[in-house]
Amino acid sequence: MKRDFLICFCLGFLCIHAFATDALKDGFKNPPSDAKPMTWMHMMNSNASKEGLSKDLRALSDAGIGGAILFSVAKPEIANGASSFNSPAFRELLVHGIHEADRLGLKIGLHNCDGWSSSGGPWVEPKDAMKKLVWSETVVTGGAVSVELPAHANRLGFYRDVALVVYPISEAELMSSTVAFSFSGSAPKRDFSYLTDHNLDTMAVLRAPKGKKPALQWNYEKPFCARSIYIAHGTAPGAATLFASNDGKSFKKVTELSEFRPSKTKRAFIASFPAITARYFKVEFQRTMPVIAASLNSFAQFPDWLVHSSMAKGEANLLDVNFPSDIPKIDFSEVQVLEASTLKGDQLTTQLPEGSWRVMRFGYTLTGEHNHPATKAGKGLECDKLNKAALDKHFAAYVGKVAEQAGDLTGRTFLSSEIDSYEMGWQNWTDEFEMIFAERKNYDLRPYLPLIAGRFVGDLETADAVLNDFKDVVASLMTENYFNRFAELCLKHGLKSYIEPYGNGPLNQLTIGGNCDVPMGEFWMHHERGTQLDAPIHAAHIYGKPVISAESFTQRKALNWKVHPWLMKSSGDEAWAVGINEFMFHRFVHQPNTHVAPGMT
Repeated sequence: MKRDFLICFCLGFLCIHAFATDALKDGFKNPPSDAKPMTWMHMMNSNASKEGLSKDLRALSDAGIGGAILFSVAKPEIANGASSFNSPAFRELLVHGIHEADRLGLKIGLHNCDGWSSSGGPWVEPKDAMKKLVWSETVVTGGAVSVELPAHANRLGFYRDVALVVYPISEAELMSSTVAFSFSGSAPKRDFSYLTDHNLDTMAVLRAPKGKKPALQWNYEKPFCARSIYIAHGTAPGAATLFASNDGKSFKKVTELSEFRPSKTKRAFIASFPAITARYFKVEFQRTMPVIAASLNSFAQFPDWLVHSSMAKGEANLLDVNFPSDIPKIDFSEVQVLEASTLKGDQLTTQLPEGSWRVMRFGYTLTGEHNHPATKAGKGLECDKLNKAALDKHFAAYVGKVAEQAGDLTGRTFLSSEIDSYEMGWQNWTDEFEMIFAERKNYDLRPYLPLIAGRFVGDLETADAVLNDFKDVVASLMTENYFNRFAELCLKHGLKSYIEPYGNGPLNQLTIGGNCDVPMGEFWMHHERGTQLDAPIHAAHIYGKPVISAESFTQRKALNWKVHPWLMKSSGDEAWAVGINEFMFHRFVHQPNTHVAPGMT
């Protein structure tokens, strides 16, 4: 009996194993709908048709693809079509696609704006756009002060005041700040006025003949003591070197400048260095350089101060720097915040103690970023990432309208909306930020605003604590009011939120990835794995997200039309092994012309 039982048990086990193996094989050959891979579908330059979309979706279904996230994307080399982004006709086309997908058993999603980054459109007004802290400054002597303050930096004419802050400076710094200068260099003379007009929409383009380097030169009427430099520009990565001269002919190298990327389209060179006195200072660039603003300063700044001001990416978690010994110590008790009533227009009237004082007028303007790469009809300012109401307006203008028009197919076939990798850069201010900061950190930020401008004020321990509080509030607001709010809006409309929780900005990657429905990464053909996969995988594992999607097999031009499945295997295997369990193929192109194969350009 015992022997018979063992034989029956073994035979039963083998049958179950064989059945399970067959079921597993069959599951791979014919996966259920929710296990099928997905794809981006790019609609290029407003070229779209209902007939073409029907054929595209049929082709995806026949190929075993489970659905698509639809993008409208612009490329300058492609002719423009007639289906303008977010027009009634465009949304009608999308709803047609949703009905077709429902008939075919496919899933449909939408990127949340035109282009693939990030959340903007023509409906975003300046007041609802991304913002940053700016300042203008002047120096005065104590006593009765009546002075017209310099123009404030602005973009698109938008500017709002925050605070007037004054603190004492040395007599030497006062003297240096009054030395007159002129610009010269590799641009038309009239263009140099753009560098000091405080208009962030203008620039001087520095060019040089072949074999020479573009240059920008400061020419002072008498010796000037320089301590730091800032140059804002709008171009690809580059390099820059500062030189000094007493005669304007023989120049000696001062320092290499550090480059940072505050936003998608803007970069900045900065450096702080030991005091050097000269009459001529020149910066040489390695390439053509469109310069937005340039200042050579008589005051020192923190190294990497753009990082500490939450306007650039870097590793500077602590102020790992000694205050320069030749700078007079300024106690925070000496910093004054002037009453708003002291300023009428640009005229400051107040009373200050004896001595020399630096007056800093802090306000905020726009970062000026637009969604990308968007069609003309869909391009506009990026919405304010620290302001929940700004995102609400943006969502309602596009995804919300499609969700409404899709009716009961929203949440059944129209299932998701997505925020792609974050490329729009940094912002460090929003409306009433100083009040939000005070509520969260229980102290007034305004006396410490010079720290955000990189100034050596107060003591190192306090400065470090304030700047870390500042960065924490900025990152928290972006998490709560942009990424988390996006997930809430998707849920409210019956949609799942797909988010790639990484990029160039004040991002808390784990929290962002943990609060969306589907954290998403990306991997490129034969590229080293990095944050683009690690961030969503770690977030999903920590927060218990069962699906980890990835924009998959993205490639550069060198591989175009040369890719075959075996070439893709190593990249796909690695992504699968480290935790990705949904492929979102990059990419399938919508073909509005029904006389050619779907997906072909």
